[in-house]
Amino acid sequence: MNYNKKLSVIAVYLILKKYSDENHPMRTSEIIAKLDSEYGVQIERRTLYSDLKLLRELGIEVSEYTEANKGYYLEDRVLELPEVLLLCNVIHASHFVPSKHSNDLIEKLLLTQSEYIQERYHHAVYLKNLRKKENQEFFLNFQTLFEAIDQKVCISFDYMKYNHNKELVNKRDKKYELHPYYLVYMHDKAYLIGMNEKYNELSHYRIDKMQNIEKLEKPVIKVETQDPYEYAKNKLYMYGGDELEVTLKCHNRILDDMIDTFGKEIPIEKVGEDYFLTTIQSSEQGVIYLAMQYSEYMEIVKPRELRSKMVDVLTKALKKYE
Repeated sequence: MNYNKKLSVIAVYLILKKYSDENHPMRTSEIIAKLDSEYGVQIERRTLYSDLKLLRELGIEVSEYTEANKGYYLEDRVLELPEVLLLCNVIHASHFVPSKHSNDLIEKLLLTQSEYIQERYHHAVYLKNLRKKENQEFFLNFQTLFEAIDQKVCISFDYMKYNHNKELVNKRDKKYELHPYYLVYMHDKAYLIGMNEKYNELSHYRIDKMQNIEKLEKPVIKVETQDPYEYAKNKLYMYGGDELEVTLKCHNRILDDMIDTFGKEIPIEKVGEDYFLTTIQSSEQGVIYLAMQYSEYMEIVKPRELRSKMVDVLTKALKKYE
């Protein structure tokens, strides 16, 4: 291929992006050889120096030869290595992202780094995530939901559940209809928050269990704007139902867990050396589930009616082990 000034600058950038990093600088001869073998671009050393200078003038950070001591490498990347590794691990650990889509996303992120980083990641970082959901419509569903929210139109969809053969089947014969408002990520799952016109209140649905989503011509009902994560925070484990104010007595051992779950704004009142009181807003079923998880370290103080229900739940649970 004949030398082309514009083409050679782009090719130099791509070569450095793929084959160089701080631990793998490239000599001038190596860059020139890669340009010829991969892109058919044949240039002289002085042209390479000119291309490197032009890349720096464009704001792309390429090391000076004297800095690298052994050659040149690309210092400036769209995403830094720690950012890429964090995002790759989050995507891999997210159970709701199907394996194929997860792998595709990780490969795209790794392409922002050198081939040496890509190889290190694949060899060292993760094992197969056996809890991945395999809803291959997931990203198409996400796009449809985003468009429906943006266009302010209602949707219809099938909502799925598992049967005893571990197969996803329709939860009911009739499709759900919803006024969609927000997409949120909570408790390692992605949810759609919307309103069922029949009940005239917000509810939420797991996106990985939504299938056959369709946009309708019906416009959504306007609701008062609110923070979707504030809504989700008050739906412990995403249980629905009316919210109530609950006072809990907790052991100091779960103080970190409570702050992680509810945020630093929750009130903390010390009770003796080992306990504290806090008050939260959440659904009844969510609080019961929380109290069951921390039964050794948590006590529902009030409301009294919820405390009585917790006694019934624990009594029934104990009978199973008698």
